Amino acid sequence: MKCWSVLLIAFLSFSSAALLEPALVEQMARCDGDEKLPVIIALNEQLDAENIIRTIKNKQQRWEVTVSRLKQMAETGQAGLLAELRSFEAAGKVAEIVPMWIVNAVYCEATPEVIQKIAERPEIWLIQWDKIASPNILNVAPATAAGDVTAGSFTVEWNVKKVKADSVWYVYGYTGEGVVIGNIDTGCDYNHSDLASHMWTDPNYPYHGWNFEQNNNNPMDQHGHGTHTCGTNAGDGTAGDTTGMAPKAKIMTCRTKTSLNPPLPDTIAENTVMRSMEFCVAPPLSPHNHAHVLSMSLGWVPSWNPRRSLWRHCVTNVAAAGLAYFIANGNEGASNPPYNVRCPGDVPGPWKHPAEPPGGLGGAISIGATDANDNIASFSSWGPVSWDTVHPYLDYPYPPGLFKPDFSAPGVNVTSTRLGGGYTQMSGTSMATPCAAGIAALMLERNPNLLPEEVSEIMQNSVLPLGTQPKNNTYGTGRIDAMLCIQNTPLPGAMHDVAMGTVLAPADKIEPRTPLAPQVTVRNRGTFAEPNVVVYCKVESLGTVIYNENVTIPLLDSAATDTVTFPNWNVGPGSQTYNLTFWH
Repeated sequence: MKCWSVLLIAFLSFSSAALLEPALVEQMARCDGDEKLPVIIALNEQLDAENIIRTIKNKQQRWEVTVSRLKQMAETGQAGLLAELRSFEAAGKVAEIVPMWIVNAVYCEATPEVIQKIAERPEIWLIQWDKIASPNILNVAPATAAGDVTAGSFTVEWNVKKVKADSVWYVYGYTGEGVVIGNIDTGCDYNHSDLASHMWTDPNYPYHGWNFEQNNNNPMDQHGHGTHTCGTNAGDGTAGDTTGMAPKAKIMTCRTKTSLNPPLPDTIAENTVMRSMEFCVAPPLSPHNHAHVLSMSLGWVPSWNPRRSLWRHCVTNVAAAGLAYFIANGNEGASNPPYNVRCPGDVPGPWKHPAEPPGGLGGAISIGATDANDNIASFSSWGPVSWDTVHPYLDYPYPPGLFKPDFSAPGVNVTSTRLGGGYTQMSGTSMATPCAAGIAALMLERNPNLLPEEVSEIMQNSVLPLGTQPKNNTYGTGRIDAMLCIQNTPLPGAMHDVAMGTVLAPADKIEPRTPLAPQVTVRNRGTFAEPNVVVYCKVESLGTVIYNENVTIPLLDSAATDTVTFPNWNVGPGSQTYNLTFWH
């Protein structure tokens, strides 16, 4: 393991024996010797992104360190591999060589002979086929209501009102201005009247992003899904319906490969999604003009055997670079845990909820879908998920596994922008995810310095609580509330700001005559270490105070979270209602 300076930036190394994944071996056996197969070649050396998340708390420094280290690692570590690949390219046995740095890997098309040769290199971790069967890679549920609307009615859509994003605009004035949302999807109709005036701009990218499906600079949507999710991110209502949570945010669009033409099965070229992530973190020609938050409404179901370890590296690297990453939980609500949630939505988040079991950090803030009545959508995937068999992580064994989703947002019969103009309805966790990303854009306008772990913590604690609390595998913590998100987002700059966190005990229903220790978390969101923080707990029943205790935290460091456990409260007999109040 190498370490870099006092910042303790480390790289991880794996076994020197390269793995040819089974799907690739099967394809190699089927093709003739001259056919070139699309592959991703991953190297042993990978960034220890978790260490960056835990140790670097300055957002700009995080971005600079992460991007520079990822690029440096790729440049030096891939040099010998690229030289050999290019020699095979000259012999006509390799084509389309694309080095990547969001994860230390190279995409190319190579003959079986070359693949076998490359697998012998000591620096290679694994080689995988870059296409897997993936019907409905986009997280869209079957239509439950009729669709297209050619003109709006100058309204704010129901999901915007439900999460109170419109209240944020009118009460606080935050509309996402100055925040760039990176949308990874089927592209975007950047000419749509509700989107055209606030697409991301850069002189090096005249069409507001990149088309990784066709490898050109024009990410115009050809499907409609991406235009719909962009509209939920930031549709401004110019044509009549305000569909976006952050109507003045800018949209950076990355078009990925999502399907082949029928009758061939749907496939996904994974490298196009990884390169989209790379683009959002640092566009090649304008690296500092990057996105601030990512929205991705696609994923791989476990039965397709996605490369979970590689995805976890990618997604965690995004969080290490300082970008909050919202990913759809999936539409497989009828499946069984722990193989229900789509990858990479199954990756751990950048912030660990106190109710979650021990395990590592990641970068996925995973979103479930609710309807207009705050019921969970029948299709919305539910957790928990497990990583106990995935090297090198081997964490979150099931049971109990890791809670997923993290929280939920409206995703049933959502009206948003339609490819070609007007509006259309869709349902899915695809529709819930851009809602969450748009609300994060409102928060980032208020405080651009928020790190992904802070965004995740604030949002998980800024919900209408639904399901078993403090967190469950159906809703996460509950349905997101944009007003609470803003109220719980601190302003930037030096300040004292100690906040109550999650109530860990008691539950909403408790057994009578049972000794119970109330427990709550306290977070120092300020920039000063706070001495002698006194935390109180009071229990009342029928207007009578029956329990009143306090506990002192000797010192609560900046950005630290502490768990406070109070002395036992002896729960009274019979069925009655208690009101508990915690404060500091």
